Amino acid sequence: MEKLIESQIARTLEQVEQQVDSELNKLEKLPDDDELEILRKHRLRDMKRKEALKQKWAINGHGEYIEIDESDFFRVVKASERVVIHFYRNDTFNCKIMDKHLKLLAQKHLETRFVKINADRANFLTTRFKINIVPRISMCKDELIFAHIVGTKPYGETEDFKTEMVEWKFGKHEVIFYKGNLAVPPTEQKKFNLSRIQNRNVTGSDSDLSD
Repeated sequence: MEKLIESQIARTLEQVEQQVDSELNKLEKLPDDDELEILRKHRLRDMKRKEALKQKWAINGHGEYIEIDESDFFRVVKASERVVIHFYRNDTFNCKIMDKHLKLLAQKHLETRFVKINADRANFLTTRFKINIVPRISMCKDELIFAHIVGTKPYGETEDFKTEMVEWKFGKHEVIFYKGNLAVPPTEQKKFNLSRIQNRNVTGSDSDLSD
């Protein structure tokens, strides 16, 4: 298992280095100019800072969604600024659904550590956090558990809720860097966009008929 994790971290670091090399090549091709030189230096400094962060995240297991033991809990929350913990049980189907979404989000949001813990093997934590119903998502920032999401209904009324709804909920809690509209759920935003397109098409059709 350790070799697999080391291999995954190595691949993540290699991808980060390739991205930085690509950006550096673009910067080197910019024409010489005082303002462009200042821009180049600022971008280079920013890239180096982001690269250092991504390398730190990769070393701490970010980018992967893995199971940890109860004994690893405090080490994990101390090592990462933002952590999402999924308390699950093997015999709960909705936990398997959450696994699918969290794996995708772990790969997308490198800024946050995603892990899961078997609630049946974590008596201390389940007692401390009063965990009865699973799936139970606990969110941690700066070593403190600050929010929980119980069950799957907060993401949608059916079992086929979208990953983007889970992502939006996490964004609302600021446990990930969310780039979308936090004021409106993505499912509602899609309905609104579709309605606008349909109205535009109807208006266009009316115009065609009037010509």
